[in-house]
Amino acid sequence: MKKKFIYVFIALLVLTTLSLVGCKKPKPIEGDGQTIPVTSITTESKTAVVVKGTTFDLNAKITPSNATCEGLSYSSSNDKVVSVSADGKCNAVGVGESEITVKCGGKEGKCKVIVGDYIVQGENQTPPENGSTENQTPAPSFAPTTLAIEVFNPVGGGKESEGEKEDQAELKLYGTNANNLFTNLTTALSNANSGSTIVILGGNYNEDITLSKPMRLMGVDYPVFNKMQFNAKEGESVIDGLYFKNTQSPQGGEATCMISTGANVKIQKCKFTLEGQNKTSGGYAILVEKDSVKVEIKDSTIENYRYAIYVQPTSGEIKITNNTLTNLNTGIGIDVRQPNSTPDANYPLSGEIKGNKFNETQIKTQFLFYGESFEGDFDFADHQESQQGQEGNGGGSGNQGLLE
Repeated sequence: MKKKFIYVFIALLVLTTLSLVGCKKPKPIEGDGQTIPVTSITTESKTAVVVKGTTFDLNAKITPSNATCEGLSYSSSNDKVVSVSADGKCNAVGVGESEITVKCGGKEGKCKVIVGDYIVQGENQTPPENGSTENQTPAPSFAPTTLAIEVFNPVGGGKESEGEKEDQAELKLYGTNANNLFTNLTTALSNANSGSTIVILGGNYNEDITLSKPMRLMGVDYPVFNKMQFNAKEGESVIDGLYFKNTQSPQGGEATCMISTGANVKIQKCKFTLEGQNKTSGGYAILVEKDSVKVEIKDSTIENYRYAIYVQPTSGEIKITNNTLTNLNTGIGIDVRQPNSTPDANYPLSGEIKGNKFNETQIKTQFLFYGESFEGDFDFADHQESQQGQEGNGGGSGNQGLLE
């Protein structure tokens, strides 16, 4: 009886061990009987620029090519800009930015997607047969409206061979045609509707821009322009990621970027540079004319000007935050003086100026106003921090005004 019990115990132990081993065994891939892990996933391009309303499939490559991957998952960081289905079909439903993530086997690949109503690409364009580039530009051959999903995962083989490797493109276009793709911003603006978003690819455009309608301009890889004038009186105008680079400084009361009376403007992630200029004669980078409605300047860099930012009297909202200002005579000037009017009607009623970095700047801030003190719901924190021991920082009834 004792031996029979031992035999039964041994048999149960063997069956349990085999069962546990079976649970740990990976599911074999069809064709070679083994599981090969995914080492990387690469999207077809690092950045995709897409026209709103376009449906497209973002190609992805799995490495090695015979890795075990029973299915991909897709996600969008901003569904209001790009929605993506379970099988990877993307739909550009709104303007702005999103990031598409492709996952499989514990690895992931990402692609930044920028969506606009119009696209400006200044290089490598094919002009119409008559040689004119005005009003329309043919879409380049590499910009189809849709692309079929293509996951490289054939059966068989081992490590990826050199012949299978494909370089990831820096940028691809989707959904472009002669009505939404232009070679210069001036023509795009004349064709675009009020409130549109224009995506501008990197390049030196050598243009002076006048924004007469409220628009959003989004730069990719910092497209370069000369100067900009904001004249739109209704709606918000936004510039994001543009580069203003000049060798000649603005003269007198002029500026690289002029914000007119009545304008509502946001400037973010932009660059302003005067090359080879003396900071005592470099004019203004950004000049806000009196009675602007609302101005926000943030996360931008300005260098080699006499004044980085100068704001004339206004009761509108002013926000200037987290900018880097370098090699200047004066960083930020706020002038609330206005002759022949009531002083308390001519300062910003709301807003803030703080978090800005000043490098090699003689006068960080100026605050020019009537009377012994300033009252208002306006936080000029940078001025408070820089007042101590800094000559010419404004305050009181100073007589420094616009550059002559």
